[in-house]
Amino acid sequence: TVYLIGKSKKHLSKKRGNSTVGIIGHHTNCTIRLNYNSRAIPADNNDPLPPITITIIANSNSGVARRDLNNARHRLQELLMGYVGNDGSKGRLLHEFASSCPGPHRPKHSTSGAIYSFNPFDEDPRKGGSCWITVLELPYVFERGKKVYHAHYLLRSDVTNRIRKEVKCYFKLVGDNFRVPVELCEPYLLVPGRSWQEVDRAAEIFGEEIRKHMKRCSCMLPR
Repeated sequence: TVYLIGKSKKHLSKKRGNSTVGIIGHHTNCTIRLNYNSRAIPADNNDPLPPITITIIANSNSGVARRDLNNARHRLQELLMGYVGNDGSKGRLLHEFASSCPGPHRPKHSTSGAIYSFNPFDEDPRKGGSCWITVLELPYVFERGKKVYHAHYLLRSDVTNRIRKEVKCYFKLVGDNFRVPVELCEPYLLVPGRSWQEVDRAAEIFGEEIRKHMKRCSCMLPR
């Protein structure tokens, strides 16, 4: 929360610049609230702490309210992306944040929950252009008390050729075992594409392959 709020100048890191939730709210004419319990402590059973949520309210009731909300969303995304840095979780973070905000970037008819944004794995996301993206969960098994995620079957040539031929999408497996280290979330599959319809179709194909694998294996999807 200190990263988001910036209680003092020493918390305004170079990575974040001078941006805080308060500054973003001022520049976008929005009221932004962080909702969290500052006194919460981890339980003895290691249950996760209640999540921090962000509420954004446009201060204007005019036609510019949607624009202000959209600007606030983009600025907050950049702030949070700065916090995770190069960790592979940035793709899941971007997708979940955008999915939680209504707007044309989140078409209600998308079956995969596709959102319109930049590709977080571009070298310079702001210059790489926008695209549609979605995130798929990967199945796993427990081995020696640790989760081992199964996804290498998605790299088979028949699967990748089908993706390129039918939808011309590409994808990225994110996880330590897939050469994209991630510490802040579970491994996942990121699917970017030129349209949400293409992303939906790619998600269907990958979903079929995941279900086929799970029928032959004892792995399971996260709940």
